[in-house]
Amino acid sequence: MSLLPYEATFPALGTRATLLTSRPETLLPAVEVVRAELDVFGDADALGGHPILDDHLGALLGGVDPLEPLPTDAEADARSRTARRLADLLADEFPGGFLVDLGGVPAVAGDSLAGDGLSAA
Repeated sequence: MSLLPYEATFPALGTRATLLTSRPETLLPAVEVVRAELDVFGDADALGGHPILDDHLGALLGGVDPLEPLPTDAEADARSRTARRLADLLADEFPGGFLVDLGGVPAVAGDSLAGDGLSAA
């Protein structure tokens, strides 16, 4: 039997973030973790206090002149790294499987979203 994943979509990092989980009870807590890690609530004083957000911004700006437009591969790489770290964090924190998609760049971790208990690594 295949279970459908549970999904939430919300704005994050200037794009749409989508979170899928295999267990309904983990959806809202997982969304809260992602929002807190990415400072989605807009607490400007918290910048510098979120390692995942700091890593994302560092990957975006690493070696790039801040006055020049960002190369598209730098943005995709930063989104990929961020999605991977968030998916891994959720899999460590909660049971089930997770897919984190940041603007079309997905990452999976934990058990399969189909609920069959297989690792999605």
